[in-house]
Amino acid sequence: MPDKKFLKHRHLQKLLSDYYAENGQRLSFMEGLKKIDSSHFHTSLPNNQKQVPQNYLNVEAFLDAIGDTYINVDKVLSDFGYFLHKENFIFPNSKDIYAIKPLNWVDGSQMHRHDYFELIHVYKGFCQLRFEDETLDLNEGDLLILSPFSLHELLIQGEDIIIVTAIRSSTFTVMFGNTFIYQDAISMFLRNSLNHSKEPNYINFSTKNSGEICRIIQNVFFESHSSDPYSNRLMINLINILFITLLRHTPPSHMMIRSRTSEEDLFDGGLLIQYIKKHYNSITLTELSQVFHYSEAYLSGLIYKHMGNSFSSIRRDIRLKKAVAYLTETSLSITDIAMMIGYQSADHFTRIFKKKYGVSPLGYRKSSADKVYGHNDKKETGHPNN
Repeated sequence: MPDKKFLKHRHLQKLLSDYYAENGQRLSFMEGLKKIDSSHFHTSLPNNQKQVPQNYLNVEAFLDAIGDTYINVDKVLSDFGYFLHKENFIFPNSKDIYAIKPLNWVDGSQMHRHDYFELIHVYKGFCQLRFEDETLDLNEGDLLILSPFSLHELLIQGEDIIIVTAIRSSTFTVMFGNTFIYQDAISMFLRNSLNHSKEPNYINFSTKNSGEICRIIQNVFFESHSSDPYSNRLMINLINILFITLLRHTPPSHMMIRSRTSEEDLFDGGLLIQYIKKHYNSITLTELSQVFHYSEAYLSGLIYKHMGNSFSSIRRDIRLKKAVAYLTETSLSITDIAMMIGYQSADHFTRIFKKKYGVSPLGYRKSSADKVYGHNDKKETGHPNN
């Protein structure tokens, strides 16, 4: 085999399938490489790869298109036989997300761990996942998200089509930071996986082979094999859409989480404050409970227990801190400031402000100006302490 090896998926898959049909035995990846005709190897990735399909492909067309993608033999061999698979060996340098179709009729699957997230989608057929000390049957349409460092082995039979999508852990927070402000099943699973990175875990969705899910998986697969400079950014958005689609169309009864941490344990006051600060002028407890997937009463109790204050008091203090900034840094009228921070009238805003700080908004603005310009003829004294 020459150095710097690239090999079309279809050529190796055909050899493995034909050998099994003729001999009833599976070849390992290394054995297949030794038997395949050397003319199928390329020393560099060919430039004439197909463009990303614009339309949704049926199963046969999708499988045919997969056959035209290339296996980077060097990358596979550099990670071959190791118990811990590392993202730097698996991912192309420019990608944070990389999708493959594991070869069928290949021998050599083994229990292993990896330091990245893995999405296992049963596109067609069936497979088994050996996970730690249990074996899971994954049926057509199942999509399982596997946390990093989980001990596992994927067992694929026959002509089943399994698409495995790897997502780097090292850049996960940067790529999917907005995901972490929510309290849905996926957000909690991902946050818990990163916070407890050595704890094996998975979340499985039974999608009943949703066409919408299959379309997204197809797009991610082809973009991960594209050299287009925008493919990585597009894949990040596609994975976000995938997560939302899974949540939208999968009822809780069709989700399975291996290790479920209680909602109270996963409550993150910092994320909640971040969300309130972003939407401080309009957010209500009802809206907040819908975003974080709690009942209003339960969320209200969690906020008070973990943060020592009520939602309305926290929102009020955030609004008033913003008002202080407007009063000192702008010449906006009191009415305009009241409306901008979420109060419907200047009188209501003035009462809230004075009750909190002991001085009216106008009095505070004047006292601040006097301090700047050295004036002492203030009619009102007082100054917000925080």
